[in-house]
Amino acid sequence: MIPSGPTLGVTESQRRGFLSVQVERARQDAKWGIQYHNVIEWLAILNEEQGELAQQCLRSHFGNVVSPELRAEAVQVAAVALAFIEAIDERRIRR
Repeated sequence: MIPSGPTLGVTESQRRGFLSVQVERARQDAKWGIQYHNVIEWLAILNEEQGELAQQCLRSHFGNVVSPELRAEAVQVAAVALAFIEAIDERRIRR
């Protein structure tokens, strides 16, 4: 869990967001295992998730109501981006 408090400057919304991304990362690892992709594959995965987020944004905009799936899709984009960062840092990027 990410600590919060005045010295860290973490807001309640940030804490909830970080926790949601952490939970989604754990769900992804449980579903897919540790991933070993090349950078193009990571980009494709991230873009696929971003496309799903874009669909929810369009539904919210043109439906004039916030889609219930909007936050979940944003969390998935952040979690995939974090997984990509982890792969880079842990040198799990295939050539």
